Amino acid sequence: MLRWVRFVFVAAVAASLSFGFWRLGYSVGTPYPIRLFNDHRRLFVETAAHVEDGTLPERGDNQGYQVPQALWEMGIRYIRRDEGCVAFVFATGPICPTDRILFSPHGHRGLPRYDLTCLFASAYIDENWHFIQTE
Repeated sequence: MLRWVRFVFVAAVAASLSFGFWRLGYSVGTPYPIRLFNDHRRLFVETAAHVEDGTLPERGDNQGYQVPQALWEMGIRYIRRDEGCVAFVFATGPICPTDRILFSPHGHRGLPRYDLTCLFASAYIDENWHFIQTE
């Protein structure tokens, strides 16, 4: 009986460690904005649709659109139009690069043009969504 309990315990520990290492790899290798987008895709899609159809109110300081509370709590500070795309801009420090999730209704060919000297990172999320990190 003791042998059986020991086997179950070792199997449980091995399974939990392997799951933990898998999650660690996911969290270390994937930038935070992409993880956030993948976890809350529906909220991003709905907000981009509201910007596209004009139902999301504009901010009073002419800095884009009002950020829904749920997105604000996740670290998004601005929602703006950028050359026909909807840009979700994350909070950054004064010398840190700026993370953005972009929605382009025309796919990757409709993405805004950025100066390549200011572009730190870029990744396609899917056909209409893109992640960039700029200066």
